[in-house]
Amino acid sequence: MKTLKIIAVLALASFGVNAQDLSPTQVPTEITAVFQKNYPQAKDVEWEMKGELYEVGFEIGRLDHEIRYNSEGKVVKVKKEINANDVPKTITTVIKSKYPNYHIDDVEVTQVNNKTTYKVEIEQLLGKERKLVFDNNGKLLSDLTD
Repeated sequence: MKTLKIIAVLALASFGVNAQDLSPTQVPTEITAVFQKNYPQAKDVEWEMKGELYEVGFEIGRLDHEIRYNSEGKVVKVKKEINANDVPKTITTVIKSKYPNYHIDDVEVTQVNNKTTYKVEIEQLLGKERKLVFDNNGKLLSDLTD
């Protein structure tokens, strides 16, 4: 039990070292200029340093977004929530056929190195949940019961 507590403390400490909150003035102007140009409608904007990358979290409408930029202002990773209605038909077809008693709850799209994945949380009426990950072509990559 003592070992588990030590591991938990070390994990939390390393998390704090890897993520550092930043004020907008601490972010290079090249990065903030690119961000503001591409997302002028962003609300609740928060910046963090994640290792060598600048991460911005924000909302558009009621949907959360996260973007990571390298020091030159190039986008390295994009993660955003989308509405269930915006899930590609190839994915909704798989869900309807493999999980007929479930409905889509939350959807998150991640783009890294020109690869797109969809993390889709589905649930039944009685609260049973699953977390599915699909590639851009609708291939099921992961299925975890929650």
